[in-house]
Order: sequence, then C-alpha cells, then structure tokens
Amino acid sequence: MKEQQTKPVRDSATKSTSPVTENKASKNNLLLIAKVNKELQTNCPDIEPIKDVDIESKESLAHNLHYKKEGEVFRIRVFLEDGDNGSFQKLVHYKEDRDGFPQIQPLPKDKEREPSAEYLKSFYKDAQILHDEKDYRLELKDGREISISEINGKIVKLNSQQDDCLIEKE
Repeated sequence: MKEQQTKPVRDSATKSTSPVTENKASKNNLLLIAKVNKELQTNCPDIEPIKDVDIESKESLAHNLHYKKEGEVFRIRVFLEDGDNGSFQKLVHYKEDRDGFPQIQPLPKDKEREPSAEYLKSFYKDAQILHDEKDYRLELKDGREISISEINGKIVKLNSQQDDCLIEKE
C-alpha cells in the first residue's frame, strides 16, 4: 500500500507547522471552497471566486459538537485560547445533566491543548451527532480574510470585510 505524501501546513493559531495528509487537506479545502464560492456568487457576485492555491492559511476559531452516546448527551468544544506564548486550541468536554445543563468532564491535562483529530473523534465514535457548529477564518495570499460560520455543514455566516461582503442566514 502506497503511503500518502504529507506536507507542512501553516497553522496560524500557533504559528507552527504540522504534517497534514495532502489528499485529506485538499479534499476538505476543495469542499469548503466550493461552499464559499457558491455563497459569494449568489450574494456578492462582483467578487472573484477563490481557488485552493489562493489560501495562505485556514484557522479554526471554534468547534462545538453535541452528540448522543449510550442515551446520554455530551458536548465537545474546541476554541482558541490566549496563552503566554500565543494562542492555542483548547478542548472542553461536557456531559449534560437531566435538565440539559452542561457539566464539565475532566480531561487529561496533556489532551486539553491542541487536541488531535483522532482524539476528538474518539469521543463521538459510534454516537449520534446532534449539532455541529464551526467557525474559522481563511487568510488569502492577496491579504484578504474571510470569516466563516457553519452549522451542520451549511454556511450560515460569511464575512469578507475587504470585499464589503457580509452574508448572514437564519
């Protein structure tokens, strides 16, 4: 079996590089670009569509996932936290009580910062996804930034201040 090539991708949250599988990163970026371009063409037709090669970096600002497993509802939240040496991704895990109020669940200290995708998936493996919300920012090589909010895979907000384009949906 042929191993996939990896390349370093700039992680603007920590200003570091981490290996990312090229095929997976490209597939995710292409899907995101298609969704962004569809919104831009529909709502801001004067803006040129973006291409994969136009993206300098993609920064995850927050990710909230609610899931049901073995009859109980849980939430994971990953967000940018400011630290002494810059920003980092922080993970918080919740379990809802009988009134639906989230109770923080303890995590190993070494898993709270910069959680891997594999570790995050271990929480909701074999679970029913109830809600999936993501906020991220694309930094383009021409200096533009596009902020994007998705709920359950659909863009609900897109903002490109340099292009004077704001799209908000209910």
